[in-house]
Amino acid sequence: MARYCAFSGKPGVDASRIDLPAESKTFMLPQTDITEQPSHAAQAVEIAPLPDTPHPAQASSVRARLLPHILTIIAFTLITMIATWPMFPNLGGYLMDRADPLLTVWGMAWQGHALATNPLGLFDSNVYYPFRGTLAFDELSFSEAVLAAPFYWLLGNPILSHNIVVFGAFIISGYGVWLLVRELTGSAWAGLVGGAAFAFSFYMLNHLPHTTLLSAEWLPFILLSAYKVIWTRSWRWAWALAAFFTLQALSSHYLAFYSAMLLGLFVVYYWFAQRKLFSLAFFGKLAASMAVSALLVLPIALPYVRGQASQDFRRDLFQVERFSNTLTSFLAVFRGNPIYQKLLAPFADPGPWAIERSAFPGLAVLVLAGLGVVWASRYPHSLRGSTEAIRQTASHPSDLGKHAAFYLIVALISVLLSLGPTLQLTYPATEYDPNAIRGVLPLPYALLYEWVPGFQSMRVAARVGVLLALALAVLAGIGAFFLLGRLTAWVKRRNLTPLLVPTVAILMALLPVVESWSAPLDMEPLATRSAVPPVYRWLAAQPPTVILEYPMVYYKPGYPNVAMGNTYQYFSTYHWQKLVNGSLAIRPYAYSAIVNEVQDCFPCPRSLDALWALGVEYVVAHLDSLSGPQRTDFAWRSTNPAGKVVNDFVLVKDFGSDRVYRITSPGQVGQLVKLVPPGASLLLANPENDPIRASDGSTPIGGGYIAALAYFLRDHPQYGDPDLSFGQPVHAPDPLNQPDYALLWANQDPTTEGYLPQNLVWSNEHVALYKRGRGIAYKGNGP
Repeated sequence: MARYCAFSGKPGVDASRIDLPAESKTFMLPQTDITEQPSHAAQAVEIAPLPDTPHPAQASSVRARLLPHILTIIAFTLITMIATWPMFPNLGGYLMDRADPLLTVWGMAWQGHALATNPLGLFDSNVYYPFRGTLAFDELSFSEAVLAAPFYWLLGNPILSHNIVVFGAFIISGYGVWLLVRELTGSAWAGLVGGAAFAFSFYMLNHLPHTTLLSAEWLPFILLSAYKVIWTRSWRWAWALAAFFTLQALSSHYLAFYSAMLLGLFVVYYWFAQRKLFSLAFFGKLAASMAVSALLVLPIALPYVRGQASQDFRRDLFQVERFSNTLTSFLAVFRGNPIYQKLLAPFADPGPWAIERSAFPGLAVLVLAGLGVVWASRYPHSLRGSTEAIRQTASHPSDLGKHAAFYLIVALISVLLSLGPTLQLTYPATEYDPNAIRGVLPLPYALLYEWVPGFQSMRVAARVGVLLALALAVLAGIGAFFLLGRLTAWVKRRNLTPLLVPTVAILMALLPVVESWSAPLDMEPLATRSAVPPVYRWLAAQPPTVILEYPMVYYKPGYPNVAMGNTYQYFSTYHWQKLVNGSLAIRPYAYSAIVNEVQDCFPCPRSLDALWALGVEYVVAHLDSLSGPQRTDFAWRSTNPAGKVVNDFVLVKDFGSDRVYRITSPGQVGQLVKLVPPGASLLLANPENDPIRASDGSTPIGGGYIAALAYFLRDHPQYGDPDLSFGQPVHAPDPLNQPDYALLWANQDPTTEGYLPQNLVWSNEHVALYKRGRGIAYKGNGP
């Protein structure tokens, strides 16, 4: 590894070929990179050892190079165990909560399962049946899934494989910043301070439940590789840049944008700050590395783009504004030691999303970062009085000032973007009223939202705080470098023990940990492996089928409802049957319509018809999740002949509070296949006229019955409300092209859609099928 320094005032000298004075080792661990090779001159005079006999000097050199890395990783592992306690002893069966973490467990497990069984079907996950491409209905987490997959395959525990990735994110984050700061300053101890400042920042601890946001560990490696490409012109580092950028971009779509922004700022800044280091060769290697990364990212990213576009998924500006920092956010903490929790409580977001708008970075990091900026701008004068060796460790006498300026710019831009589209001084009075947003002036984020493709998919502008945490950590490492340099000189002048310097470095590294200290963390237990409820083990033994878990919506709104949906998804990792239920960010209209269909009356003939039309074979009823009246109603309908379903809804397995029923008969709706000839077009009833919606004002979404029958008849050209689709094409009505048949509500006057009552082909108590005939001109029901 060639470090470009000013040895004896000569810029560009390779520091790896110069023996530094012994005093340079007083507070720095060995600086040689493990990838460094002996110089050509040394190789020319060295006596070649026997092929099977390692040279003693080489073995000692390898150990010396590896030791700092091993010790650093061990240090960050121990700190992670303490800072996230009791996560470590509970890796195999506990999560932070059953909201986002449990959703991510399912997503990572599904991808691991698909990669091992059917890679081409990766995006057709087992939930939200019969929709396809449903993996793209939520956050991107491919990198995490790939890292977790070996543990999932070997141990069969999705909770454990997920938690190993979460635990490892802290270790790798700290190690990455250690490498980066060590490269910039030459000080391993300064790197330790910077690594701790990032790995245990308030941002990282706040986002413990958000695995995809926590997985920011590849950002420092992107920067380190970019520096190496500039400094060495090495293809090896160009490919490393491609690998790290790919890993980070496929961790989260938020982090994909932030990685691209960070790398873009890096190139633009250093083009102006150190243009002499740039050349056509550098841009060629950079372009090649980004081309390779694009080839790796696009096969995963494009299905997400297409899938979310197919559902017209975008965050409106109001959602972005209510998830943006205000000026008070920078004094707010979500996690932190009790002192901060008490002192800064008045600045916390009073709404339900305080975790997102808690941007306090910590006093220790701010102070060290400020010292780093000030002293780096005066370098090398800021080290006046320090030993010669300390002053020669940085890459160039003026480089630290330029590096510090870059990270200061990144920090300031991150703060500005985290404020969102408009500057808000305080939190709005309500989280749900757009009129409550009190914007003082427009900000640049609004332009990015309007003009940069993909920015509309990001709801939480405050999450760009990850770049602020990284920039401040690097600046804190630079500040620690100067402090330790001055301390080293002071220790030498007074002939004190040299252990004082590393002791102070360790204490400085622990300061950010103390400030963000949140242990012991609250964690929830989850059943794994043999402890999974027996109903799911029974389902795993059945041939491939389609199931629905009832109730689809918990009778208690809020967190219990989210937790129940995520729990269904999680337990599906133990059987992988197709599941109508789902708990993802995108919730299609047709899915919501089926939820209302089942919740309105179940088991009723209408709801069973709809489920049969979707291909559902089994219904798993969780009696303990029903309210008292729901349980009474369910028991009566499933056992009393007056409920009209006892012959079609048969109990096949009783696990106590969990019961499995089979839908055995298609009822009358099965006749539709014979009544609508192949190729005949079909008009679908307007969901706005659904009787269950009209009779109950609390049911905002109707049309689930029609949507299910439309899917059953999906081989026919269909017209009507496109929202009634489960993935099949549903075209807007064409007034000039009346469909051959119309499937309308039973209480609807067919003449309003241009069909004659005497052309009735079939009906039940819910819908009626009409054939096109001579009579009133076709008007079309519209979407």
